Amino acid sequence: MEPFTAPIWLRWIPATTYAGLIFVASSLPLPAPYIPIPQIDKPIHLLEYAVLCLLICWAQSHPNSPLRPIKKVIFFSIIASSLYGVSDEVHQYFVPNRCSEVSDWLADTVGASLAGFLWYRWKPGGPEVR
Repeated sequence: MEPFTAPIWLRWIPATTYAGLIFVASSLPLPAPYIPIPQIDKPIHLLEYAVLCLLICWAQSHPNSPLRPIKKVIFFSIIASSLYGVSDEVHQYFVPNRCSEVSDWLADTVGASLAGFLWYRWKPGGPEVR
């Protein structure tokens, strides 16, 4: 008897839920709580999108999914996270008392890229991912 494995789509729930939380947080007129340190939002963006990238990598690594080279998994995860960062900045442009900055998107992309590198370095299973 084989062990129970959940359907592949269930692994996407954490990533999509987290992306939804990012959207909700971006919809708030002012970031809460306000921290009066210049450029403190950049490390927050970096960490926020690093987590998103790791969740997307994890979602693609289901035991029942076909084998894919790990570099393709990571590339897709970084691109998806970065594009979501672009959409988040466009969204924030229309939120009162929020601003849209290219530097925030760059921090998002750097965070996703660092997470992709970490996934590549420490993901067990070698060059291919299930």
